[in-house]
Amino acid sequence: MKLQSQVSRRVGDKEYKKFWIVIPQKIIKKLGFKAGDELKADVKGDKLIIERDLEKVKDEKRKEIDK
Repeated sequence: MKLQSQVSRRVGDKEYKKFWIVIPQKIIKKLGFKAGDELKADVKGDKLIIERDLEKVKDEKRKEIDK
């Protein structure tokens, strides 16, 4: 895996960056993640925990049912 960054904008002398983590396809498949999934992150000590945001998934399903 690799952490990457890119300057998203500059305001005056200040630079703002975006960061993203490149996750191997093998891990994505193992987790059952799909492009467009809503994820949430938490920091515990020196670990980053990323998981599917099940609350957003439930909200989207409710919206589909209400249509």
